[in-house]
Amino acid sequence: MASAAVSGVKTIRLQLSPLTASGGESLQARVTLIRDGTVPPAVVHVSLSSSNPSLVRFASEELVVPADQNVVPVEFGTHSVQVRTPITISAKVAGSTVEGHDELELVPALLKRVTLNRTSLTGTLGSSVQATAELNAPAPPGGIQLYLSPIAITPPGPKRKSSDPIRNPAVLAGSKTVSFPIEYNDILASFSAALLQNSDFSPSFETQSRKVDLILALDPQGSELGQPIPGKAVSISFDLVPLKITSFSVQPATLASNGEAVATFNLNAAPGQGERVLLSGNQQAAVVLIGSSCQVGGRSNPAVELPLLPGTTSYNFKVCARPVTGTATGKVLVSMRSGGYDANVTVHP
Repeated sequence: MASAAVSGVKTIRLQLSPLTASGGESLQARVTLIRDGTVPPAVVHVSLSSSNPSLVRFASEELVVPADQNVVPVEFGTHSVQVRTPITISAKVAGSTVEGHDELELVPALLKRVTLNRTSLTGTLGSSVQATAELNAPAPPGGIQLYLSPIAITPPGPKRKSSDPIRNPAVLAGSKTVSFPIEYNDILASFSAALLQNSDFSPSFETQSRKVDLILALDPQGSELGQPIPGKAVSISFDLVPLKITSFSVQPATLASNGEAVATFNLNAAPGQGERVLLSGNQQAAVVLIGSSCQVGGRSNPAVELPLLPGTTSYNFKVCARPVTGTATGKVLVSMRSGGYDANVTVHP
């Protein structure tokens, strides 16, 4: 085999950056030639190799270094791994014994970040926010299981039932991301049952805004710690807001005896299954009635429960005026657990 003097290169250095990386990432290296000053500069051919060819792929296993150049950048790809794997990367001058090495350690993909499609979740059955978890490198064969666990709700800080994961999304092999819903039902299942079903009027318990803290981890132990760990566990926070009425109106607001009007109210979000509102009139001048007829006779003002349709945020109902002998003003009310609205109705004979 030819000597270093014949190749015109005394030393070759291979420098990797970084020395530790997640399998699946593209990496860079730098090859530096220390030429023999007694030999005229010439084109040098350098071969690249690794101790684990199944995990490292070079765009080309041969570099051509021009005579007037001593430093050449190298880019190469890696494959995903399930365990930490040390690999030796080598650069050798062709036709020579001159060779350089550097050590690379490939590690499993890390959890990079989690994003939400919105910052709040409405407290009604079936509502959800969409989360997207991202790894820093593609998942290895078999994919990567993630663990979503509850931490706290504040205020008033109900206790967790347990730290068991409430959802286990999986990043498929070769992918870097996975999207999954975080549902209000998940939150109900994770925290103290004392806050649930405490009213026959509505299946949701939210009457005020709260903050929900969860954690997404690469393993169950990371989720149990309840703290973010770089690359291993990421905290997730969003507001839990009550389902509530945002507007209410009655048109027309002035009626003749036995006249009819249409009341409209809107919600801040689509309700879940089993939600209801209470409709009522608090004066003799007006009465709430669901249906097409205003034949209310001399009955006192009824209170009517209106079932809410899942997926619908705007509702109408009929307001009927009682017979009056003089001008009267009454109120029509629409309410639910989180609060309500009222509107005045004036009735003339």
